[in-house]
Amino acid sequence: MKRIFNIIWYGVIGLFIFVFANVMYAKMNNQVPNVFGYSVMQIISYSMEPEIKKDEYILVKKVDISDIEEHDIITFYSTDPTIYGRINTHRVVRRNETNDGFVTKGDNNLIEDKYDVLDENVIGRYVTTLGVLTVVLNFFQTNSMLVLILLVQIFCIGILISKTILKKKNN
Repeated sequence: MKRIFNIIWYGVIGLFIFVFANVMYAKMNNQVPNVFGYSVMQIISYSMEPEIKKDEYILVKKVDISDIEEHDIITFYSTDPTIYGRINTHRVVRRNETNDGFVTKGDNNLIEDKYDVLDENVIGRYVTTLGVLTVVLNFFQTNSMLVLILLVQIFCIGILISKTILKKKNN
């Protein structure tokens, strides 16, 4: 039983190291991290409401460009000069055959995006929102959580100091 536990434990650690290395490599090369063809993104605007709310985390799957259809939600590097190179998530309105790209629009926007999405700028297609991850990560970003983390660290340091003092008294 202990052997099985060790195999599972080292497998989990190995997977964690693989994911961490993959994410770090992507970040160092200004790319979107993806693991097994999937990426996690946070929506930072209201443009896709009500389908996807601001601050929600979504799962995006890398797909072949030919598999993207009208009404799909895609994530891409924007060519709009005001947010050039930033990641954006909008719905495909139609394929633009003249420049091998897509015309997109945020669900909550009144007009289509001014700049087409070029094929090479597509990161992937939206799969789903990640409700639990959204709640957990948004909680970790609150001031309350920062205070809680600080208190836990102070508590742990207090225990270590107390143990050291007790050890010295017993010797």
